[in-house]
Amino acid sequence: MNISVVICTHNPAFEALRETLEGLRQQTLPVDQWELVLVDNASTVPLKAEELCVGLTNGRLVTEPKPGLTPARLRGLKESSGQLIVYVDDDNVLGPDYLEHALELFRTRPELGAFGGSIEAVFSEDPPEWTRPYWYLLAIRETPEDRWGFLPGNHDIEPCGAGLCVRRNVAEFYRDLVQSDPLRKSLDRCGESLASSGDTDLIHCSYDLGLGIGRFSELRLKHLIPLKRLQSEYLLKLFEEMHYSGALLSCVRGNELEPASVHFKQRLRRWLRRCRMASFDRRMMDAAERGTRRAIHAWKNKNS
Repeated sequence: MNISVVICTHNPAFEALRETLEGLRQQTLPVDQWELVLVDNASTVPLKAEELCVGLTNGRLVTEPKPGLTPARLRGLKESSGQLIVYVDDDNVLGPDYLEHALELFRTRPELGAFGGSIEAVFSEDPPEWTRPYWYLLAIRETPEDRWGFLPGNHDIEPCGAGLCVRRNVAEFYRDLVQSDPLRKSLDRCGESLASSGDTDLIHCSYDLGLGIGRFSELRLKHLIPLKRLQSEYLLKLFEEMHYSGALLSCVRGNELEPASVHFKQRLRRWLRRCRMASFDRRMMDAAERGTRRAIHAWKNKNS
């Protein structure tokens, strides 16, 4: 098997999930070259394969009773057989040639361990204009030209978790890291948590193995976004959790963090910067600082 598409879902919005599955039915890559593994991650009402996998003869439903995106990802890896794993969210609609291009990149770019592409937002309703500066938080990415590299720190080449293509050896290396350090599970979403750095940890395993990462213009998908994800309280929580998981990831990967300096000049600069901010931006700044403090606390408790 060349490609395994893994969809992890927990209490999904069924209309979005059906669109995701319909996008897979439209793939131009022959069905004998890829499989679908749909992971039901402790949904309150168990999913039914006979309702969701109609027309997907290469698809099957598996369950992961332990809640959390990390256990679901690893279940999908265990149940799959492809040498390229394509992680698709339950609100993603792949372009019809996504898997075909992914397989070509897998074959022609052996130096890359993980890659992705462009992510177009499809909002359920017209979003309020004030939210536009924060759309980037929702994994919306345009990739007008191919870009790749081999050194950490270049965010322009980092793919998102949506539509993420990962070589099996990279995914298995990540699995081993998680099993040896359970704190890594808190980098991903679980229950009400919006932690968002598990996919970054997985992607950076490419660097650990001496491989690169990249984004490619021919890989395109649509991200179905309900308007509730643009509500102010959701954005604040998301921003805090992103900073929490991002700071914790830095610690897990060997970059120790310290609380913000209390030096008078730095406190003054921070205060002046806050004074120039709009009210919501100040709240976002506070959310980011809360997330970072939580990460430092969690890391110190782990090592105490």
